[in-house]
Amino acid sequence: MRFIIPLVVFIPFTIFSVFVVADQGLWALVEAHKAGWGLQVFLDLVISATICLTYIVPEARQKGINPWPYVVGTVLLGSISLLAYLLHRAVVERRAAAA
Repeated sequence: MRFIIPLVVFIPFTIFSVFVVADQGLWALVEAHKAGWGLQVFLDLVISATICLTYIVPEARQKGINPWPYVVGTVLLGSISLLAYLLHRAVVERRAAAA
């Protein structure tokens, strides 16, 4: 179950994100976050991602996962990287349980 939920969200969200960037370009992202609700949503997501990383980095180290690709990925890709970490963690946990 820890693998299925992130996978079900990761695949369509990544496809959607690639489609939006291809259709509208990266500059549209900057324009959408300059003021008002766009800026509020952007700041909210930055705060949320930062909070997630404060939990993910120590957990990843404890599980033997290098956290830095996910930290950098979160800065560049946002939730896509956080979902990728959840998938990686589920694989590591499944392997540990099988051993």
